Amino acid sequence: MKTFPELLKFAVDLGASDLHMSTGSIPMIRVDGRMKKLNI
Repeated sequence: MKTFPELLKFAVDLGASDLHMSTGSIPMIRVDGRMKKLNI
């Protein structure tokens, strides 16, 4: 599992406006209004 700073940097690098995280769920980002799973 990645650390929060690593996830945040990854999201910023992809141009995400949001990073969604919840216990037991795959982290997701919003890019251009679309939700995408982070398969990392």
